[in-house]
Amino acid sequence: MGLSTIAKGVSAHRKALLFGGLIFFLILALGAGGFRWWSHQEFEKFVGRIEGFSQQELTLILAMDKLEKDLKAEFDAISFKEGASLAENKKHLANGEKTTDEFYSKQMDEYLPLFEQEIDEVDQFLARRYLWLWGKEKEFLSLITSVSENATKAKDADAVIIERSKLLSTVSFVTQSDSIAYLGFIGDLDKIIASVSATTKALAPLKKYTTGYKFPEEDQIKTLYPDLYQVLKNYKALYSKTYEMFIAYANKDYAKTMKLSDEITTISKRNFDLVIDWDPLNRPFFQSELDAHLQGLAAVNLYQENRLGKVSLGERRLAASALVWAIQLYSLDHKDKYPKASNIDAAVKVLTEGKYLPTDLSFDQTTFSLSSSEKEYQLNFTDEVTGEVASITASN
Repeated sequence: MGLSTIAKGVSAHRKALLFGGLIFFLILALGAGGFRWWSHQEFEKFVGRIEGFSQQELTLILAMDKLEKDLKAEFDAISFKEGASLAENKKHLANGEKTTDEFYSKQMDEYLPLFEQEIDEVDQFLARRYLWLWGKEKEFLSLITSVSENATKAKDADAVIIERSKLLSTVSFVTQSDSIAYLGFIGDLDKIIASVSATTKALAPLKKYTTGYKFPEEDQIKTLYPDLYQVLKNYKALYSKTYEMFIAYANKDYAKTMKLSDEITTISKRNFDLVIDWDPLNRPFFQSELDAHLQGLAAVNLYQENRLGKVSLGERRLAASALVWAIQLYSLDHKDKYPKASNIDAAVKVLTEGKYLPTDLSFDQTTFSLSSSEKEYQLNFTDEVTGEVASITASN
């Protein structure tokens, strides 16, 4: 074999090695590119599921808003004035109790589980560390992680609030029902008091207070809210003595009637406000909700501004929710009053200056309308993704 032949053989060998190397790198590049493409597709699916949760949240918020308005309407219709219709008051109270049950069911069976589903979805996606995601995508995930962390705090705080609210509303319905019955008795006093049996029948709801009655979950209330427990003891004392006084009067035992009347006068000076300080529970809940929606809004803006994908995201519903929670925090610091504002721009300015909203908050304020008072805020907008016309209300 000549040198030229050997040289040609070496050259061909090098070309073969070079060609083989190019094929390897090409396969590697195609494989990496394919994995990157697949990773982004998984990212997009995740973003779509997050958007779905956001849409469900708005649907539930609007449903609960309606139930709260219905409940307020029923309570406002109850009259404690002399001459009020006992039948009408009972009807409105029963409707209010039914609506309250529906409200708590909506919260416990749908709203809190939605929180859990969204948190689980985020945790599962973040656990897929092998996905090949780049700069802005990772930044988006970091914001979503913050959303999930604050949603967890909000869920835990809300669960406690719901539990305590149910506890107290049950007691409240008992006292209101008894007050309505007593008011009906007073309205027909002249007709009833002449008969012992009629008096006993009309005051039957109050008789339980003379026999050691305990309110629903009274022991738990005693532990959680000692001051409220004392109020319940005041109700027991008032209604037991009231029952005994009118029964004594119907039996023409006037000496006992006068003695009980004096006792009732003393008892009536006690505290009968069935209220607790909700601030320690509400504040962390409102703040966590606000932080979650602000981070969510930032994530949406990042996704859209950097064109990270093709999923349509609802900026307005997140902005509306952030505003509502900021307004609720404001009310805690201003004796349950809401900021004075005639439009969204003015409301955002007040909330920003008060440091309830960040100065870099970014959303299209022209897409919102506002009706407000010191006791109620209503934000109106059209969801840019679903096309739904929505009104979210904050009220005391």
